Formats: sequence, C-alpha cells, structure tokens
Amino acid sequence: MASFLFGIGQAILFRDHKKKLKRYHEEATIESILDDLTKILKPKSNQLDSLQTRFSIDGAQDTERYWDEACFARYLKNQHGILIPEPAIPILWRCLHFYAYHPFQHTAPDRLDYKAFQRAIALLAVQGTDLLGTDEYGDAYWHNNREYAEKADFKRIFRSISVPVEEVKYESVDVLNDAMDVLAMVQPRMMPFLPSQSELEPVVRRVLGDGISVRYDLQRKDLVVLVDLMLKLRLYTPRWGDNFHYGTFERSDSGGLADILVDALGDLSELSDTAMELLVSSPPYTQIMLMSSPTSTAASTNSGPSSSSHPWGLYPESHTVSPAPFPLQYRSFCHNPHTHIEDDKIRERYSKIRSNCQIYDWLFLSML
Repeated sequence: MASFLFGIGQAILFRDHKKKLKRYHEEATIESILDDLTKILKPKSNQLDSLQTRFSIDGAQDTERYWDEACFARYLKNQHGILIPEPAIPILWRCLHFYAYHPFQHTAPDRLDYKAFQRAIALLAVQGTDLLGTDEYGDAYWHNNREYAEKADFKRIFRSISVPVEEVKYESVDVLNDAMDVLAMVQPRMMPFLPSQSELEPVVRRVLGDGISVRYDLQRKDLVVLVDLMLKLRLYTPRWGDNFHYGTFERSDSGGLADILVDALGDLSELSDTAMELLVSSPPYTQIMLMSSPTSTAASTNSGPSSSSHPWGLYPESHTVSPAPFPLQYRSFCHNPHTHIEDDKIRERYSKIRSNCQIYDWLFLSML
C-alpha cells in the first residue's frame, strides 16, 4: 500500500514538474536565462570580498553603474600601471565581455552592468565554468560525452579572445552546446531526471536565433599578447584555507617566447585540437612562478604597502621571496567527480587540460 501511494505521489510530482518545465521553455528569453544564471553563479562571485566596491571604483555616468572598455582600461591602469600593456586591454575586455553575456554574446550591449560583471568574474576567476552543463548544485552533467567534457572549457577560452564573424551560413556546434549547457543548468530540475538534447535544443534554437551562426576568428597577434601576459604572471602560495591563487605581474620580457609558442600551435583555425595536444604534452606556461605568501613576521617587517593594497586585501604586493617553479598540475580532477570520465588515461588527460584552463582563472583573479 505504501509503495502504491508513493508511486502515485511521484507521478503527481512528475506531472507538475513537466508543466513547470514546459512553461519555462515557452517563456524563456535571453534576459530571463541570464538572470537565472546570475542567481546560480552568485555563490561563486560572493567568494570574493568587496566585488561590488571594486566594480563601483570607475564608470557611472548614468544612474546605473556600468563598465565599458574605457572604464575597464582606467581600472587596469590604476591597479597595475604599465604592467598590463596597452595591446592587452582590448583583448582582456573582449574576454570579460564574452563571459559576462555567455552564452548570448551576439545580442549583448557593449557595456557591463553589475549583474553581467558578477557572471564574468564567477566564470573567469573563481571556477564557475565547472558548473556549466550541470544541475544547479554542480552535482551531475546533463550529457555523458567524454570528448565534450574534455574540450569545452579549452575551446571557450579561445573563442573568448576571438573576433566574432557573423557573415557565415553554417551553424556553430560550440555555440549551440554552450547554450544548451546553460539552459540545462538554469531550468527547473527534478532528480533523478536529467535533461536531454531533444528537450533542450528546440528551446535554445528559438532563443539564439541568428546567434547560432556566429563564427569566431582567432587572430595570431591577439593570442601572442595573451600568452605573453600569462608568462609574466607570478603567483602567491595560497595560505591555509584559501581556495584560489592570487598573484601579480612581472616587468619581464618573454624574449619572443610567446611568438615561438603560438607559432608552434600551427593553423589557428584548427586550434581546438592541435593546441590542446601541444599544451597537454608540453605546457607552455611553465615559467609561471609560485611566490610564498608572507608570514605575519615578514609582513610586519615589510616597509611596503599593507595587505590591504592587494586587489583582494590578501598579501603585501611588495613582499619579495625567491620564486620557485610551479607545477601546472595543481588542480585535481577530483574537485568535480561527476564528469562521468572513468578511464584513468582520460581522467589524467582531463586533469592536465583543466590545469591549463586554470591559468585563465589565475590571470583574471590577479588582474582584478
């Protein structure tokens, strides 16, 4: 009798869920999906203190504060002076803007309000991309595609610094997959039922419209500038309890190393596979150094700025230590055990690829 009543209850719940899901799909718009994504990513962005204060430092000609590229450039100059070169600023802005309006970049305005800024920082600086394609709590992926789980973050990084080209007639599978990942993440869920492609794709196609045909052109000079900036990044050793790496930028010259690394990638139009193989077998960012965070004694004797001078109020910027080589395989695959990648070799490969993607998190966390 109890099992019979339980079955009836489950059937009623499932029927109500299907109605709710149908209504969500019919009413879904770019704005509503981005608003729901903001809510889900908010715990990620909240891991950084004073985020809204930092957003409000610059901008605001209107009653609503916003960042455009000029505001962003002023912010970087105030924080880092000449350490971030002029050619890098439009590339970094393009990347920030890409993630702020992910996955609907084709209709995005040319400025960021605070909600868009929150999304960008959550996805770029605090590992929010780990949630894409999962349920609301990051517990399970809607798909079970090993290759996709391996490459999605990596390919998205290169699209974020690329120039959109709309004069194309064919659809972008990557744009479609990105949008389905976000829809699967924000729509009403009922465990253990996971979304299917046949359920997600019609909604995504309707919402994306012409945006599904946007192609991204990666330019060599932009990639060289970005790689050169990554080579200048120096990381502090995380203190106990810290979840993220923070760092600073050196006044160093890569001596043409960035050009050599980018040349080694070959044809940039085929970068998604070629570059990944190269980076996994021989990570190019091995020059990144790990700098020990200051002890209380070192901090008290340091004549430089106080810890509040660090962008997030963590370490004195003038703290000087002997740098040590930093292994890229920092982040364990086990941080997200629900990727459905059981094979040990694939697991190890994914871990290395994710470590190379992790440098993007470090770059933007240190930059802001």
